[in-house]
Amino acid sequence: MKTAKLREEKELLDRKLNADSEAQKNLEENLQQLRNRESELNSQEEQMRARLEKILDNSAKNKVGLENLKKELRVMQDKHRDSK
Repeated sequence: MKTAKLREEKELLDRKLNADSEAQKNLEENLQQLRNRESELNSQEEQMRARLEKILDNSAKNKVGLENLKKELRVMQDKHRDSK
């Protein structure tokens, strides 16, 4: 009787241990996936920051170019007005 009860208890504990081991394995896999995703997102963030920097730099250059063209246009308009 005692042996049967101990056997049942051992089987129950073995099932719990297997379930806990499986849960631990799943958690470790999930953690690894999250770490990989974090790494991907960090890489994407770095790329996006580089793109933003490039865009802002180009925007500043374009503003300077636009101001120069506006000055040129004013000079040409003044010359045209003066020639009339």
